[in-house]
Amino acid sequence: MIHLSIPDLRGNEWKYLKECLDTNWITSVGRFLDDFENSLASFVGAKYAVACASGTAAMHVALQMLGVQAGDQVIVPATTFIATVNVVLYCQATPVIVDVEDQTFNMDPARLAEAINDHTKVILPVHLYGQPCQMDKIMAIAESTSVCVLEDACESIGTRYKKKHTGTFGRISAFSFNGNKLVTCGGGGMIVTDDEELARQCRHLVTQARSDSLEYLHDALGYNYRLTNMQAAVGLAQMERLEQMIDRRRQIFSKYQQGLAELPGWRGPGYIHGAQSNFWLYTALVEPQEFGMTSRELMACLRERQIEARPIFAPVCENKHLSCVDGRERFPVAYKIWEQGIVLPSGAGLTDQQIDQVIDAVRCAASDS
Repeated sequence: MIHLSIPDLRGNEWKYLKECLDTNWITSVGRFLDDFENSLASFVGAKYAVACASGTAAMHVALQMLGVQAGDQVIVPATTFIATVNVVLYCQATPVIVDVEDQTFNMDPARLAEAINDHTKVILPVHLYGQPCQMDKIMAIAESTSVCVLEDACESIGTRYKKKHTGTFGRISAFSFNGNKLVTCGGGGMIVTDDEELARQCRHLVTQARSDSLEYLHDALGYNYRLTNMQAAVGLAQMERLEQMIDRRRQIFSKYQQGLAELPGWRGPGYIHGAQSNFWLYTALVEPQEFGMTSRELMACLRERQIEARPIFAPVCENKHLSCVDGRERFPVAYKIWEQGIVLPSGAGLTDQQIDQVIDAVRCAASDS
């Protein structure tokens, strides 16, 4: 089976994990936590990084630190993984959904500007599949309205927009190290900010808000959102090879572009000026009349050839706890992307032969339809 994005663990992961086991530093204290945080902060060009249990946990704590509460509104894109919206609900705030751009699948700045009102507390753009949002336009809207920006950079480590790393535009951001991410710890996340006090408070909350080093006393409602030293050890080893893994994904992207770009009804990723993607996953839109089949029919064909392919995220309003009767009319681009979208295998560990197999399978499906 050719999988979508399996971990690439060919660096110092075993060596660092052995050190954790040999020294008994396996839980939420140890040198690898500091080293991992420092490595990521340095890589993205931020002053502070706080490791935590997941990208979801990172966003949840970040929203808490920005003061989001009941009665507030947080603007989110219609196309994203559900965690982006769930964290708003965790804070008892209201997610305000806006449509996305056809080219990048990211938050549409024009729709964002229309959604701002007196109740807007935070703008939460998502750099989807490694594609950067138009952060210059988003930040201009945020600054003109005095609204904070929390970047969901969970999928975009290594991505830059106009030479600046994603996750460093807003006041605070979140990264993810889930099993399929470009850098993985098997799970985990990171809060990133240039605000020293914000970083200190985030670190306090993810460690159950414990206020005394001896007594078990707590001065706030905290969370057990800590990353373990073992996970950080894997993450640090991954960071050491990050540029290499991005280069490999760039090669895979180029092979897909060369092999598939001229297929009728096939539209590969669209890039905006100033974007430098990390090429996390290769996405495309399949126009069924021109291509000869739907994206779901193509996925079924690929599965028969032992190739994993997935749809693009459904519009968040399709989920039962967020449903709205007029979603298709309000978010036409998000629905088009969902219905026509497909994600192809993109892991850095894939061989050229495997990528050629995927390309041949897509081309054969198109010619047989």
